[in-house]
Amino acid sequence: MKNIPTICFDLMFKGERCGSSWARCSVLNDGGKSIECRQVTFDNPSIGLSKSRRQSSYVFNATDKLISADLKDHNGNHVHIDQDTSINFILEQNMMALSAMLLEGLKIQHHETLSALVPETGATIPYEVNCLGQTLQTSLKEAFSIGSDGRISTIQPSACDFVFERCQRRFPRWSLDNNPKPMHYRPPDTIRVQDTTLKISPDGTAHREATFVQPKTLGDMIASGVFIGGTGVYNRHGFTASFDIGYHQLLDDLAGEGIASLRYEKFDPTAISLEEAEGDLGFKELCTHATNALSWLSNKTSSKSQPKIAIGHSLGGLVALKLSAQQNDLDAIVLLSTPGRPLREILQEQQGWFLKESEMSKGAAKESSALSQVFIKALEDDAEWTLETVDARILAFKRKRKLYSTVLNLDPCKLVAQGQCPVIIVQGTTDVQVASEDANKLAKACEEAGRPYHLLLEDGLDHLLKRNTETGLKALRIYKDRRRRIPITLIRKIAKAVKELIPA
Repeated sequence: MKNIPTICFDLMFKGERCGSSWARCSVLNDGGKSIECRQVTFDNPSIGLSKSRRQSSYVFNATDKLISADLKDHNGNHVHIDQDTSINFILEQNMMALSAMLLEGLKIQHHETLSALVPETGATIPYEVNCLGQTLQTSLKEAFSIGSDGRISTIQPSACDFVFERCQRRFPRWSLDNNPKPMHYRPPDTIRVQDTTLKISPDGTAHREATFVQPKTLGDMIASGVFIGGTGVYNRHGFTASFDIGYHQLLDDLAGEGIASLRYEKFDPTAISLEEAEGDLGFKELCTHATNALSWLSNKTSSKSQPKIAIGHSLGGLVALKLSAQQNDLDAIVLLSTPGRPLREILQEQQGWFLKESEMSKGAAKESSALSQVFIKALEDDAEWTLETVDARILAFKRKRKLYSTVLNLDPCKLVAQGQCPVIIVQGTTDVQVASEDANKLAKACEEAGRPYHLLLEDGLDHLLKRNTETGLKALRIYKDRRRRIPITLIRKIAKAVKELIPA
């Protein structure tokens, strides 16, 4: 094999180095090539960055088509992809050394439409590259500037103040091959824990792995419920690729206080990629899964005679509200950090908060805001998402289209009016994703509908219902701190409210 010199790019923000990426290539005996990559980012809470390491490797055949991809990060996450030969470009997040290496190898003179893999999700999108003199302009609105030596010197992404600058840095010696395993669930010995399989489709052919937790002493049980998590990618215990949401702690502690619960995997285990798994889930499917989980509870010997509740976090609270409007056997629902307004308003508010708290220039903020509106407009349209119908910069988010479009204009307060069982509303005052105003709106809707409710507005808790004294983007960065826990005092308040509101 013949080695090609290492390419390195520094990630810069207003003159400050925030990280680097490397790529080096070996030519294989059969004419193909193997590309090895590394990436680091540094702690910079003010702009939302935290210390991280990633490594990846890609093998291409002699015609520059992808054969395999392998990615690892410092959290122990590992993704391996065996591709067919339709992919000829990679769009790995912030791995601009790789992008530059591939583009320089393609030697684009005019216009090319490439088939690009987003390896983190498995999505494949068309990627247009136009050669405009000394600049390569892409359909993602990136500008690759070519220096006098014919090599890419700087890369300017769209809608941000970051810039990638070519530099001379030695390829790192570190490797993540022996990195620790990802976070996993350790059942406490203070409760009963049962893993099971849940049938979630009407014909019983689709299944999800699930976990049922209940008090150690069954006589202490006051209710049993199903749990529905919010948006995002996580397993049934609440572990994401980089942090612990805390779902396992919440539900295990509730079991200790007498509330049994069933939690289950959100995504289809047979899906070949995150793109496929997320793309199949809409609001209707989430409601169907939760309904089937309730049926499982009704057939469970230890819980069939107990009052039934639905517990929903964030968007999962909308599912709980919908279930309470459809199911006559629900005795109460618990809404945790749940919006009181349609998703359209929440997304716009979150975008405004981010632009205010970040250090974006006015130009970048204006472009980012405009792109957000493009995304919402695309959710409203029925046309298939292609290069011809939507901005290419949102194509990678196509997997979220089904869910987001079905809840974009869904009014939670109208759902409140459609149900009758009591509602426990739980909200933290330092939540930067769903405001305290939303909890008050839900409470007011309960009053107007004559629906029993209990409002727990907890001082100093964030969207995960954990203590958070940080401000700005640091308030999100602290999510990765695994030492934080949902206060046991709040757990007990929720259990008490359930017990008091459920009719005797």
